[in-house]
Amino acid sequence: MPLKFAVIGCGGMGRSHSHNFKNMGPDVITMAAACDIVPEKAQKFVEDFGYEKAYTDYKQMLEEVRPDAVLVTTWNAAHAPCTIAALEAGANVLCEKPMAMNAEEAAAMKAAAERTGKHLQIGFVRRFGRDAAEAKKLINEGWLGDPVYGRAFYLRRRGCPGSWFGNKTLSGGGPLIDIGIHVLDLARYLMGNPKPVSVFGTVNDKIHQYCAITGSTSPWETDDPGVTVYNVEDFVAAEIRFDNGSCLHVETSYNMNLQDEANNVELYGTKAGLMLNPLELYKEMGEKLVNIPVKPQNPYNGDALNDEDLHFVDCILNGTPCIADADDGLQAMKIIDAIYESGRTGKSVQL
Repeated sequence: MPLKFAVIGCGGMGRSHSHNFKNMGPDVITMAAACDIVPEKAQKFVEDFGYEKAYTDYKQMLEEVRPDAVLVTTWNAAHAPCTIAALEAGANVLCEKPMAMNAEEAAAMKAAAERTGKHLQIGFVRRFGRDAAEAKKLINEGWLGDPVYGRAFYLRRRGCPGSWFGNKTLSGGGPLIDIGIHVLDLARYLMGNPKPVSVFGTVNDKIHQYCAITGSTSPWETDDPGVTVYNVEDFVAAEIRFDNGSCLHVETSYNMNLQDEANNVELYGTKAGLMLNPLELYKEMGEKLVNIPVKPQNPYNGDALNDEDLHFVDCILNGTPCIADADDGLQAMKIIDAIYESGRTGKSVQL
């Protein structure tokens, strides 16, 4: 029997995922329902992707449709209530990142998945990139040795996506919770998913006041409430210590006065160093220091989002262990909460 599939949130990411699920074919997926608080968007979704029915109330949709699998691609403030409701209605859930607005909500989502016995996957798409797979293979083979230090950065020159992304009430934060979380989570994944033990962070919200250019670098829709609000941070830098003794430095910004966008992960271990884009190893060979290009790849080489969606279905149908589960989402939210708190107080936060 094909999985009865529904989506809550008919924006840009909902469209991207829906292309993938539709392409899996009717033997795997039945496009059952689409829900959005804007009726026109839900109806357009139904017409574009062949969903059977449009809704504006996700609770009504869950009760009437009883889907097997639900995609949650709303603004961040709705991730927790929509996900918990879907799990409790008997659905497996793929929730876009960030998992929630904070660690408390994330913990409630994880508890709901455990209570209901349903699969909850978090949309950490960078874990599914071909570059990440190749780097993980090298690390698992022992080329890096034990991870000691990592750098993860995602910096834009002028790059708030607009719409609700600048409204903290709906987003929970700015570049840290939106784009920084991608490289933060990817670095932690490659380092072996260590648990964070302390965080020290700097949070700046003054750069955008001096930016004459405020246009978006991403083609997101701008008909959501809060489009004129901008009350999130501009820049974050943080040091994260893990329980295995390694540490990670993270930088992220929507509005940094730099030459060009910078987006990369670098890891340094006891045997070698590794940079993800382009994928290279730095090590000793025959008493020489050598740089070894592995495969020239950009961060999204291969269709990472499609691989993420295929993995979600594989986990449901075959019980395959999830590589981006609820605990991964919770750990990311604990780190993000601690960075914001450290930025507010100027003090290190113990976890």
